[in-house]
Amino acid sequence: MRWSILVPIALTVAGCTSANQHYLTEFEPLSDSEFRYEAKADNIVRPVDDPSAEAQRMEWLNRYLASSQLCPNGYTITSRKVVQTQDLMADTFTIYYRGGCT
Repeated sequence: MRWSILVPIALTVAGCTSANQHYLTEFEPLSDSEFRYEAKADNIVRPVDDPSAEAQRMEWLNRYLASSQLCPNGYTITSRKVVQTQDLMADTFTIYYRGGCT
């Protein structure tokens, strides 16, 4: 009984990951070896300093890099800046990343 409820929920959450990537992030190659990446964060679901939220943001960045065929040998984040914005319901943040290929 439990599995019949949990499996559809897990599949729904997994499917949302790709949709969230496009809604919550922006990626721009700046050259053949540099890029700019922005990701939205908040205090509840995707906290700025939460390791699992940051891992998700890095997974999305890796997808962008792979689809752009940029940095096949890896990359380094050269800067990370967090800017707080005010939403109607909660504090939100934009995290600005710059990176380069290794």
